[in-house]
Amino acid sequence: MALSIAGLLVLLVVLINLTPVQNFLADKATEMLSKRLKTTVSVKHVRIDFVNHLSLQGVYIADQNKDTLLYAGEVQVRITDWFFIKNSTPVLHYIGLHEAYVHLYRTATSGTWNYQFLADAFSTKKDTTHKSNTIEIDLKKVDLRDIRFHMDDAWTGDDMNYDVGNFQLDTKGIDFKKKLIDVNSISAEAVAISL
Repeated sequence: MALSIAGLLVLLVVLINLTPVQNFLADKATEMLSKRLKTTVSVKHVRIDFVNHLSLQGVYIADQNKDTLLYAGEVQVRITDWFFIKNSTPVLHYIGLHEAYVHLYRTATSGTWNYQFLADAFSTKKDTTHKSNTIEIDLKKVDLRDIRFHMDDAWTGDDMNYDVGNFQLDTKGIDFKKKLIDVNSISAEAVAISL
């Protein structure tokens, strides 16, 4: 009996590491998310390398007016192996966001932002009796390419557009508790900010 349970666990691990299985699970997850949010959520391709690497391609979220809220051609995250077992601070070795467009807006007739439905769907009541804990993460490298973040506020008449052709941040480490960033290098190309 113990052997068959161990065999099932091994089979499950092998299946979850297969790209078609990961894409099937991602399709089911985005389908459930679309129903919960009452909008379109999709991911074209998923690749998860067991525990430490995640790659998503073609991530799309529409707002409730069927306009693009978020599109990302590619999102990648590489994290420390097995940090949850070692009970150590997770190290984000790499965060990459490529060909992304975020469009936040509110109209002149409504003070509500087009992303508010996301905040409402995932909001939880905060427990004010406990002291809030700062998230402990050590971040090593950020890679942004072809990013457009547009925030159009017709309600107040203020628009902010941030366009980044290429941005690289390489650090020795980040300590959020101490509010310290030890930077090796920063490079940016084709950055435009308009207010």
